[in-house]
Amino acid sequence: MRLQARLGLAMALRETLGEFVATVGAAQALPGAVSAMIEALHLLMEELHELHDAQGALWIGEIAGDRGEMMQRLRRQFAGAPDERLFALTGLFERAVWMARRLALLELERV
Repeated sequence: MRLQARLGLAMALRETLGEFVATVGAAQALPGAVSAMIEALHLLMEELHELHDAQGALWIGEIAGDRGEMMQRLRRQFAGAPDERLFALTGLFERAVWMARRLALLELERV
């Protein structure tokens, strides 16, 4: 069951990242905050790919933990942007980070 949950979550994460990339590609101008989201996702995906032990899973769980204040700030920043895709990026980013965290926690349960 756990393996099936991990596979489903990994597939959903791949789809979300694809949507994120497509939305970034279609955006007219990218503010610095979007570059920071791209870098954060890149780091998180690398760490998730290299995940081999409980320590790594705990670390991913910690860095991908509560982002409420940061996400609210990004949403406020992009709410009035002329390109509404910037606002959509915040939701895709948050979803991808949540899925990465969930995958790490599933790995932690396995160990």
